[in-house]
Amino acid sequence: MSEPMLPENQPRTVRSVMTTEPVAVSPETSLRDVVELMRQRKIGAVVVVEQERPVGIFTERDLLNRASESVEDWNRIPICRLMTAEPVTVAPDASWQSTLDTLQQRGIRHAPVLEKGVLVGMLSLRDIIKHRTTLLESIVQQRTAELIRQKSVVEERDRERTQSLNIAGRIQRQLLPARAPEFDPLTVAIAFHPHDQVAGDYFDIQLADPDTLILIIGDASGHGVSAAFISVIAKTCVHTRLSTTASPAALLGAMNEFLYGWVEPEHFISMFVAAIDRRTLRMTYARAGHPLPILLHNEGAVTHLDAGGIMIGVLPNPEYPEQAVQLQPGDKVLFYTDGLTECPNAAGDLFGVDRVQQFLLANQTLECERMAVGLVERVRDFSVGGRFADDLTVVLLEVQRDAVA
Repeated sequence: MSEPMLPENQPRTVRSVMTTEPVAVSPETSLRDVVELMRQRKIGAVVVVEQERPVGIFTERDLLNRASESVEDWNRIPICRLMTAEPVTVAPDASWQSTLDTLQQRGIRHAPVLEKGVLVGMLSLRDIIKHRTTLLESIVQQRTAELIRQKSVVEERDRERTQSLNIAGRIQRQLLPARAPEFDPLTVAIAFHPHDQVAGDYFDIQLADPDTLILIIGDASGHGVSAAFISVIAKTCVHTRLSTTASPAALLGAMNEFLYGWVEPEHFISMFVAAIDRRTLRMTYARAGHPLPILLHNEGAVTHLDAGGIMIGVLPNPEYPEQAVQLQPGDKVLFYTDGLTECPNAAGDLFGVDRVQQFLLANQTLECERMAVGLVERVRDFSVGGRFADDLTVVLLEVQRDAVA
């Protein structure tokens, strides 16, 4: 058995464990007297000493093993005839743990402690085991106290971290629009559900001029603080460039120029930018690797708004070709992040684009706000335990039915 790791203030040698005033008797002491002495002193062994030199040891085991073998008046027998001669002795500066191992291996319960041939103590197996038990309990208590202290430190750090993230989350949400600006004949509904206190999803709805609405949705890689940081940078860049251009392709190009080489290669952001002219209901758009928005036509068909373009931050000078679509009164356009379609259920199946389309077609008469909320709740019901697996953002654009293009 290996010696336990002892605290600095714990004893390590036989000297600290032994009985320092062992009971010694002469070889001619009668068994009766020795037994009475052991009873009075409540000890399990005595050392037999002749001319101050230990010549044997008498223990409870000797009494049981040998006294019954004598046919004489056994209680008058000299102890020298029943003792264990030449007993195993130990040194006071020996390791108590290694000494315990030796005693256990040799089946010895008591051992005289000699220092330079002089009897200085008695080592009892019972005492040393009791000492080890007490020591181990002390070690457990100390380690438990240390674990409690460390747990308290970790919990305090977690509280501070949570508080900081909550503050960051509130700041981030203040940077995102709580509602879309009034822009007849269009209505916009927003559903934003961050996975953590802060999110990598990004969306924005701004007026480039009195007749042009810019709608942006993006998703930074990963989630948490790093993703949220990228999304905040994206917002800053968009607001800077909106003063000079309303072109979706130009906005994506400017975003890529700003982010490429500035962030780590594994950090990138997908984005979709749309510009809607309220006078013509024409929507121009460009895409940077983002999930395809879904156009729900007023007659009950769906179209995916595709456009080529790699995610922002991957290449130095990518092309972002612009596309355009003519919206009609009653049309709805769903913009979303992949937290919507990639939310898994208990079986590991993803919600997927097909279920999104089925929901849109089955609920196409719902007004914009109710449709957005209903879609998110449908995904929540599908998910594991009502929890989303990632940041989830839905922006739903509706052209009012009485609009005139």
